[in-house]
Amino acid sequence: MLDHLTPVAIWIAVEIAAVAWLLTAVRRDQRLMQWMAKPTASVVFVVFGLMRADFGSAFDLWMVGGLFLGMAGDILLIDHRTFRWGLLTFLAGHAAYIVAFNRAQPWSSWSLSVLLPLLIAAAAATRWLWPHASSMRGAVLAYIVIISLMAWGGIALSLSGALPITAGIGATLFFLSDLAVARHRFVQAAFVNRAVGIPAYYAGQVLLALTIGSVG
Repeated sequence: MLDHLTPVAIWIAVEIAAVAWLLTAVRRDQRLMQWMAKPTASVVFVVFGLMRADFGSAFDLWMVGGLFLGMAGDILLIDHRTFRWGLLTFLAGHAAYIVAFNRAQPWSSWSLSVLLPLLIAAAAATRWLWPHASSMRGAVLAYIVIISLMAWGGIALSLSGALPITAGIGATLFFLSDLAVARHRFVQAAFVNRAVGIPAYYAGQVLLALTIGSVG
């Protein structure tokens, strides 16, 4: 048991250190440091996922694809000029996770009782962001829909036992981190958004990476 957990603990410790580095760079508004710290933090969860993956498993392949797209989106979001491309890349990453969850258990059997509160949260988020989104209203709406579907899959499959609890918690943290990004981009730019959103995001990605290898 300890031999199995030790590599996981090491990777989590490395990720925590990388995220702390990134938060320091953001707090000090040091762009060069952000260009070093953010890709480093993202590479960690991708490598962690690759080490756990069975490349004969469709579930694992789609999950690894989602991690890679997340890393690409992270890099694109560093520069505000590529924000739209980052948004599209994250949309694709969420879609990859949804396909992976569907591989683990068909979406038609996902619990509707999980979907209902997510729909309420999605409607509230849409109403909150709509006055601020301006020309990006369509993109914001599409993004809210896709992250809600991703969260539905992760939470529903964790509750059904088709996936470990890491899928549900990871998807939830990813959902919350996206709201922090939206607040920073569309409502009010402030360090508190990053202080909440960045740790939630990377914790979510690590937990989703931990889910890899759980489906034969």
